[in-house]
Amino acid sequence: MTKSGYAPVNGLNMYYEIHGTGGTPLLLLHGGLFNIDLQFAELLPALAATRQVIATDSQAHGRTNDIDRPLGTAALASDVVGLLQHLGVAQADIFGFSVGGAVALYLAIKNPDLVGKLIASSVSFHPDGDRNENSDAVGEMSVDMIAGTPMEQDYLAKSPHPEKLQELLNKLGSYDKGAAGFSDADIAGYPAPTLITGR
Repeated sequence: MTKSGYAPVNGLNMYYEIHGTGGTPLLLLHGGLFNIDLQFAELLPALAATRQVIATDSQAHGRTNDIDRPLGTAALASDVVGLLQHLGVAQADIFGFSVGGAVALYLAIKNPDLVGKLIASSVSFHPDGDRNENSDAVGEMSVDMIAGTPMEQDYLAKSPHPEKLQELLNKLGSYDKGAAGFSDADIAGYPAPTLITGR
């Protein structure tokens, strides 16, 4: 690892890591209940062999604290913009998975100058693309249901407030409720070369 630290962004102490050097930075955005280590640890050495890689723990995940704010794509995207400004990064290629994929896609549409290339994985750009069974299952998650999993263990080990795991699950259960999503024209209209992969 080249560097790690915390960026003061939107009331968060947003944890980040920088691996490798050179090239256009690659920003990695993890999914819900994951963090840098759970989602990307095995990939980071290869990804950072030829370029700089930036990874971050999003609100209430990993080493980043929670704040009195719902979890939603627009808010998390604002955090990423603040992090890139803090690091002095004018543009990055972005890979995002699930929640991170939604954030990456939002950034490509709303902040196109920040995004060079984009891979958004396990994400839909409109509520019509969501699977109801997935949304229902996430909405019913409890601490007991994930007891003993790597997600629970990592949260308890790294979170600045390990007592708030159920609160995180509740926020994930209502993630982006009522959000309109994006139109086909929005998806066709932004300039970043993109790969979108389904669930």
